[in-house]
Amino acid sequence: MQVWRNALLKAFRGACLAYLLLPLKSIAQRYPFFNIGIEQGLIQSQVSALVQDKAGHLWAGTLGGISCYDGQTFRSFTKRDGLSANEVSALACDSSGILWIGTTNGLSKYDGFHFSNFSLSSPDNPIGNRVLQVVADNKQVWTISFRSLYRLRKGKMDIIPLPSPKASPRAILSDHRGGIWLAVTNARYLYHFNNNAWDSLALSSSLSILKIAEDRNEHLLILTNEGLYKLDSRQLTLIYPNKKSAPNPIFSFAEGRDGSYWFSTASNVVQILNGKAQLYDRQNGLTDVLVQQILCDHEGNIWFGTNGEGLYRFSGATFTAVDEQMGLTGPQVSSIAQSKNGEVFLGSFDGGLYEYSEGKVKQIFFQKKEARSSVTSLVIQQNTLAIGTQNSGLWLYDIKTKKLHPYASGLIGTTVTSMLPDGDNLWVASDKSLAKISLSSKEQESVEVPLVQALTKIGFDSLLLYTNSGLMLYSHNNLHRFVTGTGADSGQITCMDFRQGTVWMGTVDNGVYGYQFATGKALHINRSNGLRSDFIYNICAISDNEVWVGTGFGICSISNIWNQPKVKFYGRNAGLIGMESNRNAVLPLPDGRIWFGTTGGAVLYHPENTTAVTKPISLQLQKVQLFGETIHDTSWYHGLSAIYAVPQDLQLPWQQNNLSFSFQAVSLTGDETILYRYRLEGLKAPWSEWSSNKTVNFSALPPGKFALHVQSSTDGVMPTNQQLIYHFEINTPFFKTGLFKLLILAACILLGVILQYIVARRKRARLTMIAAFKREEQARVRERTAEDFHDEVGNKLTRINVLTNVLRAKLPNATNDALRIIEQIQDNAKQLYSGTRDILWSLQPANDTLFQVLSRIKEIGHELFGDTDIQFMMTGLDANWNDYRIPMDLHRNLVMIFKEALNNALKYADASKVTITAKKENDYITLQIRDNGKGYKEDEIVPGQGLLNMKARAARLGGIIELAS
Repeated sequence: MQVWRNALLKAFRGACLAYLLLPLKSIAQRYPFFNIGIEQGLIQSQVSALVQDKAGHLWAGTLGGISCYDGQTFRSFTKRDGLSANEVSALACDSSGILWIGTTNGLSKYDGFHFSNFSLSSPDNPIGNRVLQVVADNKQVWTISFRSLYRLRKGKMDIIPLPSPKASPRAILSDHRGGIWLAVTNARYLYHFNNNAWDSLALSSSLSILKIAEDRNEHLLILTNEGLYKLDSRQLTLIYPNKKSAPNPIFSFAEGRDGSYWFSTASNVVQILNGKAQLYDRQNGLTDVLVQQILCDHEGNIWFGTNGEGLYRFSGATFTAVDEQMGLTGPQVSSIAQSKNGEVFLGSFDGGLYEYSEGKVKQIFFQKKEARSSVTSLVIQQNTLAIGTQNSGLWLYDIKTKKLHPYASGLIGTTVTSMLPDGDNLWVASDKSLAKISLSSKEQESVEVPLVQALTKIGFDSLLLYTNSGLMLYSHNNLHRFVTGTGADSGQITCMDFRQGTVWMGTVDNGVYGYQFATGKALHINRSNGLRSDFIYNICAISDNEVWVGTGFGICSISNIWNQPKVKFYGRNAGLIGMESNRNAVLPLPDGRIWFGTTGGAVLYHPENTTAVTKPISLQLQKVQLFGETIHDTSWYHGLSAIYAVPQDLQLPWQQNNLSFSFQAVSLTGDETILYRYRLEGLKAPWSEWSSNKTVNFSALPPGKFALHVQSSTDGVMPTNQQLIYHFEINTPFFKTGLFKLLILAACILLGVILQYIVARRKRARLTMIAAFKREEQARVRERTAEDFHDEVGNKLTRINVLTNVLRAKLPNATNDALRIIEQIQDNAKQLYSGTRDILWSLQPANDTLFQVLSRIKEIGHELFGDTDIQFMMTGLDANWNDYRIPMDLHRNLVMIFKEALNNALKYADASKVTITAKKENDYITLQIRDNGKGYKEDEIVPGQGLLNMKARAARLGGIIELAS
């Protein structure tokens, strides 16, 4: 019973699925499919393969090479860069980030720097060099060609024998377990290779497998010539189309992040989500060209590679659009209204009035002369559409009868600025007045007020107006100024809305103001806290905690208003076809959807729809420039980064200090919501403010080591996990190094020493010159003194001696005492003459040499011992000693010391031999006087005046007298 129950349940589910998967065509809407082709930088428009690498780049293989897309720009590679061939048929990226490229000329490997190529041809398979598909896992790369299956492992290419030798490989897949699935032509089997062995699964004989895929639930999906099948427990189940429909070949497959299946057929792309099939083609924003590849990236974007229109990206359908491709002749939608039956009326500045119903756009024509009227505002009351125009006044359109006619009233001017429903009445602001009219009773009244630019209802009986005179409150038929105490009082207001006690005001150049009537609490939101533009065209308060604004750049929702307001930005990635909104062109619907009018058409916000989340995979430094130019000097860096070729370990000379850096957060969703901040480590500067700027310049950087830190954010508050750090260095010039400073200090010291030496030398030279002058002068004085002394004293002594002899002769009878006195006079005269000779000798400058001094001592010795029995001898005299000059004081004292010593030897030694020896030893000259007399006892010696004089003279010369007996 259980078996039958399971079988019935399975049959019931299959029937339900077949019913649900009827190829439905939804009511025509234009979805935000973004075309990216050769105009944006794609190398060629026929995309045959897609893959995303670890850094988040999208790689597209084409018939003209491969292109790498970072969300903004392309970098392309061809055979000139090392690729084996330009025609690319397959792409794969392994876990290490290596890109594998299958071409018509074999397999190529790209590591981010260089290409390496592998040939697949062999003697048995000369045409097998054309790669059909590549799959890569952690350890090996599998490749199929027309005739063979290859495995590249550890740098070695092996041919794996096919399970069916006569068949050719058609498709290959590496599943989550590492097993290899293979489909071949001319065989009704699907083969599985595991543990170096093949097993097979029988298929219907009519099926031809085009590709094999696997979903995240590990189900195998078979893309065949008849449709999409799922393999579960070795059973094939048809997914698309249902069995009642004609077979449809499936060419590519991808699974979305929400679990939806995306696959392409010969005529369109199909999405299956929650059992419902949605078809996409050119009518709703995609293309009718064959989609050859589909990829879901890490952020949830669905990518389509086409056979002639490049790439398409689908990031979700938060906004759908009604634009020129759907029938609008004037895309600037300025006002929107919707009837109870669901008809949507669109007013355009340059195309009049349109009705959008059941996916079709129909223009409603005014009378011929007003056919080009610009619609400024739309309001529906009951079954009547009130149409405010520029230059044509107010018109009414009966929705049931489809009749259009002007509203004739003298109260309403030719240009209607805005309208506001009030129960059964309608407030109309024009260039003439503010009028209150009833479309049913035709009653009308006017209020005398300056030109009204914007208005909103406050409570049941009051209006808040913005006029040429500022904010004014109209209540109980009274009009008076209204002050909020905010910048709105003096600003130019474009739009207003009131909900739950708070009035919201949009301005021309200062964002949004909120004002609570009960508390007076105010709020201001502009570019400084999240808006992308301060020009507010329309405003819609959904609740007291959610406000939507259409701005000059995109649409924003503001939530968590009175705590910490959070601004969410919607741009082209969300489906906006015009980034600039139009004034008062906003309409909230009861189901939570919101219409906005933009310069490119009308867009409808779907709160239930999800979109790809902008989440950068990596933050890449794309360019480093020096003085605005690429760095070419390879001596300044030690390698280049992968893909972008940015110099690594950059070390620049000190003069090269003007650098610019370009960076990019790799997000394939686009960078409309991505903001950046940076700081340069090495400079005392904080993080910059968050901005969309992706280039930063630094000029006149000082020498030192630096690190550029860059962070990205999607909300301008918290950075993402990706962070860029780039190290570089500007070398310190030699004249700023410590060594240079040390050398300068040493040079200064050396210069000081040299200057001091020069000064000292000049001083010494001056002193030497002065001394020489003094010596010359002294020599002249000594010569004159010697001459004068000799002439005066010598002559007088000689005369005394002569006179003494004359006296002796004239006193023949002199007493002994008289004779003794005469003799003493003669002796003293002789001794005085002898002493005078010594003085005269010492005064002669020519006697200042050591040789002359010693010769004089020798001469004195011979004079003393000449008439005695004592033998006197002096040895060691050397004529070279004439080169040694001795000061007069020194040689005078030296002569006197030896003269006294010789006199003592003569008087007291009783010697027979006296010797003076002179010798030179180690730059010293030693003089020694010896005798062979009777000697003396030291304890009996009583020093006399002569010995004391000798010691005193020796001390005066800086020497000592040594006596030895």
